Amino acid sequence: MGGELANYVMSAQTWNEAEAGRCMHQVLSGMAYLHSQGVCHRDIKLANLLRNSARSDFTIKIADFGASKILPDLPRIDGSASRDLEQFKTYDKLHDAIGTPCNMGPEVFDRRYGPMCDMWSCGCVVYELLTGEPPFDPYKLPGDNPEWHLKRNVRAAKYPTNEDPSWRALSPEAASFVQRLLTAAVAERMSAWEAQRHDWLGGRLMSMKSKEELTSAQQARKR
Repeated sequence: MGGELANYVMSAQTWNEAEAGRCMHQVLSGMAYLHSQGVCHRDIKLANLLRNSARSDFTIKIADFGASKILPDLPRIDGSASRDLEQFKTYDKLHDAIGTPCNMGPEVFDRRYGPMCDMWSCGCVVYELLTGEPPFDPYKLPGDNPEWHLKRNVRAAKYPTNEDPSWRALSPEAASFVQRLLTAAVAERMSAWEAQRHDWLGGRLMSMKSKEELTSAQQARKR
């Protein structure tokens, strides 16, 4: 097996937006299927994304369903054009705060949420794939009551952007993709089906200059 995607990203010398986009497209395909079957994963994070082989053309597998929940009354959706998409997005009948805190959506902290919490977590994953660090890094919180600061930042969707060199190296499409997932309002957040149709995945990913800048920024972080 190929092990955790995180380990591959840290060791890869040519990691760029195109590779991150290929991985996220696979993750979103898996999320679309799970959500279409009424399953909420509740612990999507980089550590739970595995490579099926050590080859460069690996496939991503979503792992660890210990926190997942089947929602029998969730509207069954099969695409972004579904008339029940709004109802799907605003489903909020889950009340237990389960998952990894730095990847939890604001609605999970408020204990009224549904499967769209997985899409916030996907936003955290793609941010980390693109910049090398999580958007809500628990190790960078103030020492006085870090849990309070984490919840405040999550509820405000406040994470490093223009002050971060890795973020500034992103293409506009990639930045838009992250922002539309890390959106506090679930009705405005992209579903898995909408995310699959986003320009970042279907159109131009990066110029060569941006690829070089992103690689340099990520290597600087590793040092």
